[in-house]
Amino acid sequence: LPGAEFLVLEFFEQGYGIATFREPETNALGCLDFIYSPLGDNTVFIDVEVFTEGVQYLAKSYVYDIRGDTLGLGDTSGRRQIFTKMAAPPEGSECIRLEATVVAEGVEADPRFGTGLVSDGTDLWFGANVFSEEVLVPVNPLDGMVGTPLVRSSGRVNVHAYDGALFWLRHISGIIAVGHDLADVEVDSIDTEIDLGHELEIRSMAWDGAHLWLAGEAASDDNRELLEVDPVLKTLVNRYDFDIDLEAMSWGGDSLWSIVDESPSPIVEIDIDTQEVIETYEIPGYSPISHAYQGLAAVGDDLYVLLEERLSGSRHATIVQVTP
Repeated sequence: LPGAEFLVLEFFEQGYGIATFREPETNALGCLDFIYSPLGDNTVFIDVEVFTEGVQYLAKSYVYDIRGDTLGLGDTSGRRQIFTKMAAPPEGSECIRLEATVVAEGVEADPRFGTGLVSDGTDLWFGANVFSEEVLVPVNPLDGMVGTPLVRSSGRVNVHAYDGALFWLRHISGIIAVGHDLADVEVDSIDTEIDLGHELEIRSMAWDGAHLWLAGEAASDDNRELLEVDPVLKTLVNRYDFDIDLEAMSWGGDSLWSIVDESPSPIVEIDIDTQEVIETYEIPGYSPISHAYQGLAAVGDDLYVLLEERLSGSRHATIVQVTP
């Protein structure tokens, strides 16, 4: 895969296995099922379940050689990797599977593309279209009850962070974060070009209790970055290179939790000091092939994840709770 490499291949006797990829700069993992079959003449067929544009980069026929406890795999493009046989995958090389508890299912709201999921300490909120109106939808995580949606005359519902008073949303320009109150009044804004002097195409945001964090692509070179911003002084506190697309973010404890766009293992825990992924997670039963991962909110020891079914066309939202 572009920008990634095989880390582990697990072969099981029934003709299937699990391939783990690693993005070397951030240490983010992607775990994918595959089927395999020997073809003879030291050739093996390996078909990895890839649902993104990455499918064009993966060969299906590999030449292999086994020497003692090492396996060499090569494809027709000249790429080759050597694997060492182990009794079990090494620590840090597996995607951790999380058991999900459904908080709310079949919510009659079409989550807006680009919305996240935020907590105000009581309810979870996400942006959606309901009966042709742009709204913020509240859901009580304790009982799954859906509150009365707040109609937003501004049309801004791509909510990503809550600072205790304001919902922070992405402005239509893409480079401005705006803070709205419950009445949909724009109270504050941060223009990455004018205020920060560092123009960023914002993809997602998170609040850490004091500062607002912005993830996106720098206008100067299209590199993916994380910006730590003081919203009171409107100053750039820190800038970090982080070369994966973070679709949604939420601070929980000392870790930044994120959803990685188009990843088969979409939830990652990031250590901001090292700018590396500590762990990669997936939720069985909610594959990104069948569900769009829209947002997540860290509350205490739990994560709440906003999902939308890709295949049914129902345009309904689901929120699940997981405990890493």
